[in-house]
Amino acid sequence: MSRCGPPWRWAGRLGPSFESLDLGLVGVEVLDVESSDLGNPHLVLRVDDPDAIDLAVVGPIIEAHFAPVGCNVHLIAVEDRATVRLRPGSGAPG
Repeated sequence: MSRCGPPWRWAGRLGPSFESLDLGLVGVEVLDVESSDLGNPHLVLRVDDPDAIDLAVVGPIIEAHFAPVGCNVHLIAVEDRATVRLRPGSGAPG
């Protein structure tokens, strides 16, 4: 337990489901997609290796699905039960 209290897990969704969304990413295997919108939309893609993906190319392709408002795109890789590697992408400070 931390000083913030016991650990907890969020079980709900903070944005729309993208189970059937084809992002048109050729050569990029996306393992999972989650979204949130807490005033500005974010899309988180779980991939094997976030550093192997060119966000300058992939980011605008993904953002086009959310025109005209766009979205912030982030890449994550789950290393183990305690470690998630995050690569902030378009719209986020790097």
